[in-house]
Amino acid sequence: MINKAEVKSTLTSSQRNCLHLIADLISKSDKKNKEFLFYVMSMGEHEKHKQFMFGEYNKSNHADAA
Repeated sequence: MINKAEVKSTLTSSQRNCLHLIADLISKSDKKNKEFLFYVMSMGEHEKHKQFMFGEYNKSNHADAA
């Protein structure tokens, strides 16, 4: 299994900045329009995506927060 923290630690400063900007864009888009973002992936892949993009799960920045 791939260690996501290890992968993130190898990113350059510019790559980390881009990752943060993408995460912010996803969160902002989701807050404006819940239907805007649509993912077709298994639950396992969805969890990996959330952990990689947003780190520790935080309901305030995820579409499935109800």
